[in-house]
Amino acid sequence: MEAAIRHISRNVPVVTLDTTVQEAAERMKQSHCGVVVVFDWWSAVGLFSEHDLMERVISERLNPIKTPVSEVMSGKPLTVAGMVDAHEALSLMRQQHERFLLLVSPEGDYEGVISTEDLLEDCNEALAVENRDLSSFVRSDQFTSKAG
Repeated sequence: MEAAIRHISRNVPVVTLDTTVQEAAERMKQSHCGVVVVFDWWSAVGLFSEHDLMERVISERLNPIKTPVSEVMSGKPLTVAGMVDAHEALSLMRQQHERFLLLVSPEGDYEGVISTEDLLEDCNEALAVENRDLSSFVRSDQFTSKAG
């Protein structure tokens, strides 16, 4: 069973390498998003998430006003290009221990962010459709006449 990726966050805040952790956290709060994409000129080079804030800034007692995201971001983000199945993407994220991945065009241009939460919702929707279709088939005359 294939599950299309339907939930792609295309309005994730973008910051630069020299953006402070404080600024990045404020952008996450304003956009109700748990991650920002870190760019170096035209390329996405990392992600900075709430998890990074907790693990690499707060727990290490770094000053968020002075610390640039480049020092605490998750570098080399996991990427997928084009159409990929939600189950495949979720499996890849689980194997790599990632919470987010970048969706890029076939040319490698940034298109959006996909979270594990988004993928789980896509997989659940696909299962619900499959369950509904199977239930309809089981209740149909076609199935009951063959079973009887």
